[in-house]
Amino acid sequence: MDKINVNDKSLKDIYLSEGMYGKCFITLDGKSVYKEFFKKNSSCFDSKEDSSVFIFPKILVCNYKGELTGYLMDYVKGSSFVNMDDNFDLNVLLDNLKLIENEILNQSINYMSIVDLHLGNIMIDENNKFKIIDTDSYYYRPEASASNVYEDNMSHFSNTIINGVLFEINNNTNIKFKNRLLNNERMECYLGILKPSIFIENVLIELSDNYNDELNNIDSLRSNLTRILRKH
Repeated sequence: MDKINVNDKSLKDIYLSEGMYGKCFITLDGKSVYKEFFKKNSSCFDSKEDSSVFIFPKILVCNYKGELTGYLMDYVKGSSFVNMDDNFDLNVLLDNLKLIENEILNQSINYMSIVDLHLGNIMIDENNKFKIIDTDSYYYRPEASASNVYEDNMSHFSNTIINGVLFEINNNTNIKFKNRLLNNERMECYLGILKPSIFIENVLIELSDNYNDELNNIDSLRSNLTRILRKH
């Protein structure tokens, strides 16, 4: 990865947000985001492969003492998954999930391990394409098998997506479907065996077959979901 030595004040134009490990700023040219680490010389993931989905660190930023202060990545103009519009099209959602799932497979073959993939780190750009940011804590696991890396990555992604899309809460095992097959498939997703796009498609089929409802956006899915859940 390329590296620059610079006073990072010149990279901080517009404040964006901050997390556990640093603050993010849009740079003056409006094309990049500078993530400033709270702790100098923090580790930073260096991707071996390009990606159309994962926004990896692009340039390491060091001060004039040579200390790592942060990194630059491409700026994704849009909003986070957390703020997804209730009218967001389900077909577009599923298409994006499938693209991410394919990319997780491609990156897992190279032993890349995903970390901290929550809904706030999934961006929806101006073309309604999903992009995953804040990847600096990812790492490689060459000592593991590619299949194990894939299942761990898919498990992480599935937990985030299923709970975020269907339940809007953290994993709640008390929620059960009337259909036992859906309960089994949900657990397979959490284990990284079944892709979340397949599970969500099967939930839509269950709703459609039983209630003949036209489900075309996130809101219609969530508002009808209770009809196929067990009552406590």
